[in-house]
Amino acid sequence: MTKVLVIGANGRIARWAVEMLAEKGLHLTLFVRDASRLAGAPDTAQIVEGDALNEREVADAVRDQDVVYANLAGEIDTQAETIVAAMQSHGVQRLIFVTALGIYDEVPGPFGQWNRRQIGKVLDTYRVAADTIEASSLDYTILRPAWLTDNDEISYQVTQRGEPRCRQAGDRRGSARVHVSMSDATARSTSRCFTNNPLARERQTPMTDNIETVSIKALYWDIAADIYFPPGFDKSTKYPVVISAHPIGSCKEQTSGNVYGSALAAEGFVVIAFDASFQGASGGEPRFIEDPTFRVQDFSYVIDYLVTLPYVDENHIGVLGICGAGGYAVNATMTERRIKALGTVTGANYGRLMHESFTGYDPIGALEAMAAQRTAEARGSELRVDDLLPPSPEVAKEKGLTEIDVYEATEYYRTLRGQKPHGVNRSLFSHQATAVGWDAFNRAEVLLTQPMCIVVGDKPGAFGAYRDGLEIIRRAASKEKELVVAEGFSHYDLYDKPEPVKIALDKLIPFYKKHL
Repeated sequence: MTKVLVIGANGRIARWAVEMLAEKGLHLTLFVRDASRLAGAPDTAQIVEGDALNEREVADAVRDQDVVYANLAGEIDTQAETIVAAMQSHGVQRLIFVTALGIYDEVPGPFGQWNRRQIGKVLDTYRVAADTIEASSLDYTILRPAWLTDNDEISYQVTQRGEPRCRQAGDRRGSARVHVSMSDATARSTSRCFTNNPLARERQTPMTDNIETVSIKALYWDIAADIYFPPGFDKSTKYPVVISAHPIGSCKEQTSGNVYGSALAAEGFVVIAFDASFQGASGGEPRFIEDPTFRVQDFSYVIDYLVTLPYVDENHIGVLGICGAGGYAVNATMTERRIKALGTVTGANYGRLMHESFTGYDPIGALEAMAAQRTAEARGSELRVDDLLPPSPEVAKEKGLTEIDVYEATEYYRTLRGQKPHGVNRSLFSHQATAVGWDAFNRAEVLLTQPMCIVVGDKPGAFGAYRDGLEIIRRAASKEKELVVAEGFSHYDLYDKPEPVKIALDKLIPFYKKHL
């Protein structure tokens, strides 16, 4: 029976790997700093407490093992030295060591630059660790995972050292499968980068790995945006463009960019996903303003930027709005005639939400409270910034917040499933009054004439996307309009779940190809 030592067994990827290794019937030794934190370990596993920086403790754990699998954080360079020394001392040859994407400067272009900025100096310590391992006599595999999610996908891409690029995203469970496959692999002394396509089981389309982060001038602040380029991008060619706008409280790195943006780019479009003014990485003060006037105007600022780019076909610009941005996209399309096609995914009329459930069906009372708060802030009081969601699904349950849209929003934004640093779901209370008096669909019977593709789920929820989808289809003056219902799926299923996202893309992609 193969004996495998897992160093750092309490890590998020390692937990999956431990479960899979146990299923293979291997003899496991789990090396952790604090055994009390190792919940759900296989009954057959031996658990050893120790510090990966302690030479004696590591050497004792390595003795008599066949394979060492290390998935660590912190002082990676020193940990690698300790592990290599212990293995060489005890004649253990097989090492699987997890580092990070970018240690060989193998990720080209703007995404590579962004990747290095995000990881920072830690990337250099990962490189030192890799150099230490490569200089040893061990049979090693150095794994370089891309940015990881908690989606449950299996398909992945593997590239060897020296190959110029990897895609950006993968999932932890799929990553663990790769790690486990190396536990008895015959290939030796390699450095592999792996990543998986979040739609791979359903849509056999490679996701784009070419992103440029840009800054767009608004009034007195800048809007941050990511441009997703299609495969084989040639700046001398004119491309149709889709502007992808994020939900209320979200950011460009979530569903608007990393799901729909990347998928549409893979189909030949240039896609630009941007952070709303006063939110995310965009500028503007005070922070966390959610004002329909600004959100709608953002589309025009983005188009102003796009028409200056040589590779943009200015006569073929479309928009995609998700959740509350669906309502904003509808409203912008009415008056921004440079928009030629409108798509929404689980789009909601934020104005309706604000004068109904978001204000407790007491809009006048809410407006009075907002006015009082704004007066207090003008006189020097602290700004009131509200969290739109509870801090975790567990807290949501404790507070009885089990309504499907509210609870699933918490599952998406407050867990690793969708959590991103800029997707904070906060709002400045004193600046919400405009939304209470606003209607995303006002004058749609006259002004909304562009082709439309409206995607909704049929599981009813408090945010009312299904209801709003029916309404805008009924009211719009557009001659070409389609309502797509993803049966059996909810509002937040359409953010990132493979099957409903596939339903949406199977309609949106041909829609944009026809009209752009």
